[in-house]
Amino acid sequence: MHSVQKVPTVRRDDDIYQYRGVEVEKGSGEYKFAYVNGIIRYNEGKKYVTSVAFAIKTTAVGDNELQFLFPKEYVYSPDRAMFSVREPLDSLSSLETNFKKNVFLKLGSIVVKLPRKYAFNGEVNSKYSEKSIYTNFKRLLGEYKWNDDEYWWRGQKEEQTEVRKANTFAFEVNGKKYPLKVEVYPYRNGSKVNYSTTFEYVIDSTGKTSVTPAQVKQLHDQVAKIVND
Repeated sequence: MHSVQKVPTVRRDDDIYQYRGVEVEKGSGEYKFAYVNGIIRYNEGKKYVTSVAFAIKTTAVGDNELQFLFPKEYVYSPDRAMFSVREPLDSLSSLETNFKKNVFLKLGSIVVKLPRKYAFNGEVNSKYSEKSIYTNFKRLLGEYKWNDDEYWWRGQKEEQTEVRKANTFAFEVNGKKYPLKVEVYPYRNGSKVNYSTTFEYVIDSTGKTSVTPAQVKQLHDQVAKIVND
């Protein structure tokens, strides 16, 4: 959790600072909002604050759309010590009544980003032999080099038989390499290639995505070019 927006303090006299506004904190899959109204007494080192707090969760809908899940309840925390303050503080009732509108105004200036994973797979038929195609993958992509923390995923090792050739190759998406599992085997008078991997991308609340459908098509075209080069 980290702060996105902090409440500014306004000096009222030598000791008292007004503390009133909206705090916003970003967590994992949610934003936490708190309307606060109170004062800070710096000489005492104390804060007297009443707050209305709630969380808005974000979830992915489809591959490039975010949905905000609005809360059905909020937490109202009055500070009884506020009644001893020399000046009465404004009620939070107006903020409570309009808090949805106010929150969406705040969200309008915040870009919410959500990481996602894309299952990339397909098959390509070719007139070339499985040996020729397999050699092309090794030449153009090279074998994927596994990290220590990926050991559990190492389900694909090099395999070459009379009817099947398979391996995992280094496939680059947005500057990062992913393990592309490739299987090549005879098919009619040529060969058939099956390929698959899972790569990461990010969608945000503006409707942008780090990997577009056009880019995905280019990635499929890249594999097809290796097969039929």
